[in-house]
Amino acid sequence: WAIGHTAKLSDLRDKDPSFKFVMPSAIKPPDSSSLPCLLTIDEIHKYPKLYAQAAANTAFKSGFNSVKIHSANG
Repeated sequence: WAIGHTAKLSDLRDKDPSFKFVMPSAIKPPDSSSLPCLLTIDEIHKYPKLYAQAAANTAFKSGFNSVKIHSANG
């Protein structure tokens, strides 16, 4: 998951200890004690496709026949 600075890393690692905390920059978020791993340019470019695939997987497995993706904030 790439959920940014709003994530509680400890909660995520409780569910999956191998969770990798990543961001597009290696700057520690204000409310975090962990420094994120820096994403490569190639990894950053993969995220739109990964999000689209995740949305499609969820929608189609739920019985929907289309997906609408908004990108209003960023």
